[in-house]
Amino acid sequence: MISLRSLIACSLIPYISGSLFTCIHNTVGVSSDIAWCLVISSHSLITYWLIHYKQGSLLTWDDDGGKYDGMTYWEQVGRV
Repeated sequence: MISLRSLIACSLIPYISGSLFTCIHNTVGVSSDIAWCLVISSHSLITYWLIHYKQGSLLTWDDDGGKYDGMTYWEQVGRV
C-alpha cells in the first residue's frame, strides 16, 4: 500500500521538473530542446545516485528502525 506521503513526494517530480525547465529556458536562454535535455539528464543523474549509492531508506519519514541503513535502495528491492 502506498502511503500518502509517498504519493505526495512522487507527485512533486513533475512540478520540480517543470520549474527546472522554466528556470533553465528563461534564465539561461537556451532552446526548449536543450532545456528539456538538461532536465532529463539531471533527473537521470540524481535517480542513479539515489538508487545505487545512497544508503538507508529513500523516504526518511517512514520509520524502519534502521533496518536498511547499510543497504542501497537497489539492494533493498525484493527484501521488503
